[in-house]
Amino acid sequence: MALHAHEEPVIRPILARLDALVDWERRDRTAGMRVTMAPMRDLLVRLGAPQRGRPLIHVAGTKGKGSTLAFCEAALEAQGLSTALFTSPHVESVCERLRVRTEPVAAGLFAAAFERTLDARAQAQRDGTPGGDSTWFDVVTAASAVAADASGVDVWLVEVGLGGRLDSTNALESHASGVVSIELEHMAVLGDTRPAIAAEKAGIARAGRTLVVGLESDDPAAVRIAAIAADRGARVVHCPPRGDVDARNRRFAAHLLRELAQAVPTAATGVDWPRVQEAAARAAAALASGAVPTPRLPGRFERWRTRDGVEVLLDGAHVPESVELLLAQAAAHGLGGPFEVAFTCGRDKRVDLLLGALRGHAASLVCTELPAGRSPSAAELAQRAAGLGLLARAEPDPLAALAAVLAQARASGRAVLATGSLHLLGPLRRSLREAGAVPSPG
Repeated sequence: MALHAHEEPVIRPILARLDALVDWERRDRTAGMRVTMAPMRDLLVRLGAPQRGRPLIHVAGTKGKGSTLAFCEAALEAQGLSTALFTSPHVESVCERLRVRTEPVAAGLFAAAFERTLDARAQAQRDGTPGGDSTWFDVVTAASAVAADASGVDVWLVEVGLGGRLDSTNALESHASGVVSIELEHMAVLGDTRPAIAAEKAGIARAGRTLVVGLESDDPAAVRIAAIAADRGARVVHCPPRGDVDARNRRFAAHLLRELAQAVPTAATGVDWPRVQEAAARAAAALASGAVPTPRLPGRFERWRTRDGVEVLLDGAHVPESVELLLAQAAAHGLGGPFEVAFTCGRDKRVDLLLGALRGHAASLVCTELPAGRSPSAAELAQRAAGLGLLARAEPDPLAALAAVLAQARASGRAVLATGSLHLLGPLRRSLREAGAVPSPG
């Protein structure tokens, strides 16, 4: 229970039940993840297929998928449509994983959806069907579908958790989908080359639908995606990266909305497809014109200011390419560095390349750890950072690491950057808030 002390009381008992399930976000993924979608599909059938026929945009990719969907959310809501946005992981509260009409889902509604989903899983166990083996993320995804359905929103926006082909979200039905980027990540699970990883992410392509690809058409990863999409009967549209990170995500979101506007509807009670399509077309045009302000998700380029004026930037960048984009984005927003940096990352990350991306941008580095052995030790990270020429020290406790970099920032007049994993940011965010720091519009 203490693990969920910051959650609303109504949802804490549910989360305690969830903790008994296999959670690949907290386990060593090299130990062997499942190779079938049968548990998730069985679970959805038992829940009455809440996803069936709903207008849905589905996005995979190494970086940018959540922020791209946040652009879709903002643009659709501005045109009078209501949305449900599913992203992962969360930073502080599990309720962040489902945004309904741009706000975290009500804890009571989510708790009811979880209870129904967990009961369906328990019944599947008794019946001996695949749903009895559904994982933590399966249950979270299915409960989010139940809650989104109960909320009566017009459009669902769904971020892939890991990969695509075997991700829990791939049991949902999409009307437009995209692969926004491909970099080396989760290689023990997805493959050790960009084309191999691309093949897993291309698994979200649907027959008769459009898959938007955020790569140059001659990129080997894009070639692999196009071949798989063709085999699946999907059409491919390319949206190569142009401009800064916000411009890239905005363009990609506009492409997705154009495809939703042109999608062939599926039958679903209560869905006004012409209204959805007309609003999606207007939303795409608004994005393309720059009329939609840049939205933010928790832990993605999130700026705070302490009571004594220290600027703190939180971002869960977890691959070297994301760190590089983050630093360029920071410079474009007047935060050129060098920073006082708090850092950790998952065990399955390209640690030396992540640290290398911080060279020249980190005045000092305090290395810390994720709980339950999910990261290298702080001492190992500090040693590897020092080997790359970074001024680094170890502080295993994330809150002590935050205190250390804040003290250094006060002495140096520099800003603080905390990065490497979204899982690091929850406790830091709570600590900043409790100390009187406030979000900075920056």
